[in-house]
Amino acid sequence: QLVKYFVRGAKCVLTASLETKLGLGKGSEGIYVDVVWKDSEIAKDMKKLPIGVVTQVSQPDYIVIKIGRRIVAIQPKRATFEDDYGNDRAYLAHESDLAAAVTFHKIQGKTVESIILSLNSRSDVSRRIHVLSLNSLYVGCSRVHDHEHLRVLPLSAKDKKYLKTLKWDPYLRLFFNNFDESGKWIPNGLQKYRAEFVHAVKLKLGMTDLSAFTVTELKRFSKDLDLIVSNNRRPKKDEYITALIFAHTEGRKLLKANNSHLLNTQRLKLIKELQKQKIKSMKRKDLQYYAKRLGIKNSMQRNKFDLKQELLKLLGIVSPSLDSRFVNEPNEFEEKEDVAMLFHKPSSKQCASEEDFSENEFTEEKEIEIEEIKNDFMDVVPAEEENYEWNQNENDLDDDDDDVII
Repeated sequence: QLVKYFVRGAKCVLTASLETKLGLGKGSEGIYVDVVWKDSEIAKDMKKLPIGVVTQVSQPDYIVIKIGRRIVAIQPKRATFEDDYGNDRAYLAHESDLAAAVTFHKIQGKTVESIILSLNSRSDVSRRIHVLSLNSLYVGCSRVHDHEHLRVLPLSAKDKKYLKTLKWDPYLRLFFNNFDESGKWIPNGLQKYRAEFVHAVKLKLGMTDLSAFTVTELKRFSKDLDLIVSNNRRPKKDEYITALIFAHTEGRKLLKANNSHLLNTQRLKLIKELQKQKIKSMKRKDLQYYAKRLGIKNSMQRNKFDLKQELLKLLGIVSPSLDSRFVNEPNEFEEKEDVAMLFHKPSSKQCASEEDFSENEFTEEKEIEIEEIKNDFMDVVPAEEENYEWNQNENDLDDDDDDVII
């Protein structure tokens, strides 16, 4: 159920342009005045409602706001939002919102009398609010003329630790480093970096079938590869897949070259990354992220319990104990890095695609090699999951961390 809050007399902001010629554009600030219903039976008298108490009512036909000297009645319009599964959901929205807090992005270019910054590292506020960056922190701190008019909400130990890790955007570093000693711009200086970046994106794209990615993931891949997906404002998933087919095919070929060397290496990195997560408390979408890239079939249709069990099985083979043995013997790690992944080769049920990542990738020669080292690894592989104490480090920050200014 979607909920919208209305506070009479509170500051608000338009979330869409109503009439730009009259100064009613997106981002225009105003004050909430009233709500109006056409049906008198469900209409509520604002003056009779208790002060300081949240009262739930049905969606009004109009929300009345004051912008400058104008009184504007806003009708609901059809809008969409993206759910956790990447699907578009339609609803009726009054294109305005409370302006008690804004993001760093929206406050750029504005100067305010005073400001309170929220710099916490929570990741459960909103999927649409990006992670706090050093750029965002600079924007927030520079909105006032005097830092005496700036305050910061209390920070936890985790928040302080995260702030110390902030670095400048790598693109900004590349920009400033792309000048020669005389201060002239190097025309082709970024081509090498761009080629390396595109190569890395194609590898990530080829880790599983295109259909297994969410719309959000496909949108990100398209943006990174500078692809024009569609003339539509909100392209559909099929349109993203069509635009990414060529890059996906190239990524598959790169991963499968040299007996799937890069594929095995990428999956080993994912497993090491997964060892640092709290699997038991992970969300379904995060479990799916790892499962589909590690070759677990039908990962987008499986429930949380099944995904956790499959991932724990993989971790039960490539364990921290096994990694410590490789660390102690670096030469052995270099020689057997591929074999470590082959040792737990995906079954037909675990492959990302039976067509492209089938058991045929593992030749008889490699299977014999697996059997030869299997006994050597048995002493470091836990016999039962219950007896193994998993790494319970905090999850890394993701794209959903909030950067809110009140």
